[in-house]
Amino acid sequence: MDIKYLDLLLILCLLENKGVGQIVAEFMFLNKHNDGVLNPDRTTFISRLAQLLASVPDKARMGASSALTASSFFKSVVSQLLVRAEEAAIESSANKEFNEQDALSSVLLFVGEVLSRVSRRGSTGILVAELIPMIRNHLQRCVAPDCKTIIPDMIKHVPQSQFWFNVVEALRDQHSIERLTEEMLRQLASHHLNDEEVYWILWTLFNQSIMHIAVMRAMFIDKFLLWKTFPLCCLRWILHYAVFEFPPNSVAEAQMRRPSNFLVTLQSLVTVWSKKEFVQSYSVEQQAYITAAIGLCLENMSKEELEMNRDVLNCILQGVSC
Repeated sequence: MDIKYLDLLLILCLLENKGVGQIVAEFMFLNKHNDGVLNPDRTTFISRLAQLLASVPDKARMGASSALTASSFFKSVVSQLLVRAEEAAIESSANKEFNEQDALSSVLLFVGEVLSRVSRRGSTGILVAELIPMIRNHLQRCVAPDCKTIIPDMIKHVPQSQFWFNVVEALRDQHSIERLTEEMLRQLASHHLNDEEVYWILWTLFNQSIMHIAVMRAMFIDKFLLWKTFPLCCLRWILHYAVFEFPPNSVAEAQMRRPSNFLVTLQSLVTVWSKKEFVQSYSVEQQAYITAAIGLCLENMSKEELEMNRDVLNCILQGVSC
């Protein structure tokens, strides 16, 4: 068969006829007629299928249709995956005969494998550009029109949330997760969203994994505070989500409730900041970033709290005297 016709067949099957979404539907069908538990053979098959799908732009011939370029192809693939996976979550929620998590196991594995490969091929920006409007639409779906604030139960009670709660963890590749998270923060900053909406986006996508995967928490608290630099709005979002652990303008913020890791994180920041080597070891941009992080943390402490935490206060005084 002429290569040109193979290209057209790929475009017709995978893109125009939403073939990627149909693959997700097939996995749901298989789960309904099996126990839903992933066995090694099924896991290997799904991984290889994801690899084949993600490699399509790599194998496109010179002069092939623009629909097979990485930017166009991955945009369509990611969109189909996210839309169909949400639908699968609704279907699994409606079927009371089997465990919801098992019902989505193959779907989540396939989605995670494809998204990881898309990210590793340098198309994280495309992935995130498709993900942001969908997660925003999902959160709007969770909130009644007459309700001004979100609480966790509102999100938990919507069937599609089961997909969003698990999608980041489904990537399994920590490097891809980190790239996705960093790109998402930067794109969210360009959307000029309010702090509360971003908090719930982060909560929905990361809360399930950050609670029991140490490397996920370390990504936010160590890498994103001490080793990376983001716009100031992103820094606020990181602190509210991973350190303060409450949304902006919430009751918890008003009452200044302290999560257990708040003082640990603040102590870590001021310890780095107070050392004489801080100025020599960090770029000016990083110095300003860490200083801003400390300032935002202190802004959420009363004078009495600060005086009670002598280690933090001593480090601040030591840093000022350097």
